[in-house]
Amino acid sequence: MPKQVVSYTLLVSCPGDVPDAPKQIDMAVSSFNRGFGKANGIRIDTAFWSRDAYSDMKKGHTAQEVINEQLVDDADMVVAVFWSRFGSPTKEYASGTEEEIERMLDGGKPVMLYFIERDVPMNLIDAEQISKIQGFKKKHQDDGLYVTLQDEAELAFRLRDELELRFADIIDTTIIDEPRYRGDLRANRSVSPSAKSILWVDDHPENNSYGRNFFESNGIEVAIALSTDQALSLLEHNSYAVIISDMGRKEGPREGYVLLDELRRRGDNTPYVIFAGSSSLGHKIETEQHGGDGCTNSFSELFQMVTSIMLRTS
Repeated sequence: MPKQVVSYTLLVSCPGDVPDAPKQIDMAVSSFNRGFGKANGIRIDTAFWSRDAYSDMKKGHTAQEVINEQLVDDADMVVAVFWSRFGSPTKEYASGTEEEIERMLDGGKPVMLYFIERDVPMNLIDAEQISKIQGFKKKHQDDGLYVTLQDEAELAFRLRDELELRFADIIDTTIIDEPRYRGDLRANRSVSPSAKSILWVDDHPENNSYGRNFFESNGIEVAIALSTDQALSLLEHNSYAVIISDMGRKEGPREGYVLLDELRRRGDNTPYVIFAGSSSLGHKIETEQHGGDGCTNSFSELFQMVTSIMLRTS
């Protein structure tokens, strides 16, 4: 039976020093379309100038103006990625990527902005380009616009989760009365406000702001621990409905299991979910072997796990 599908265009904007970024973005979008998108009648198509713009010579028009006409102005949202280069200047802006971002902002369209913090090899360092990136960061530091990443590989996971969160909000606020949007999705996003709280252990809590906002908006307090020792200290004086932990921290690459093992050794059976870069079957099995309750790399699946636990134990 034919189904109604709402289509959106995601503009991909990034300088040439992150050639893997478009591929990671396509992976995130493909994963979104196969899962959340298919379940909710949503499809996202990506648009990238090197792949989707076509030759169109117009006297008095710059290449960026042509790209704006063909791709930017018709896009519904943009994802932009910076690392070591800001890009080449246009007539009005310091780079084409900046122009595309500002044009989308002026149009009131969503902007998803990522900065990769991987070290730059000495032979690639361009002080002027890096200064421009820092200036752009400072310009938007109060806008809540950007997320920092360790590398391009992290981009696919972060972007997919952000897309799911954004469209879950759209479903909730604009089309919730349609029957196909009732049921599991709403149930997973409607935890009754309570005094229960979550302990979230991660040495980069800024990467989880969307998740924390979700829980807090549902009346669930979120306490933050940056290390295993800090988490253990908090647990000596407080009880939590669920513990969420990353896997690798500065203390070690398997610190999520180190904390979990220590808790179980102490007889602490607080439900424990690992939120990390992999949700492979092997990691799920290993998490269970250590006494954990789940392992995922998806914000939406994390919400389902945690809310299910809280509803079960309330």
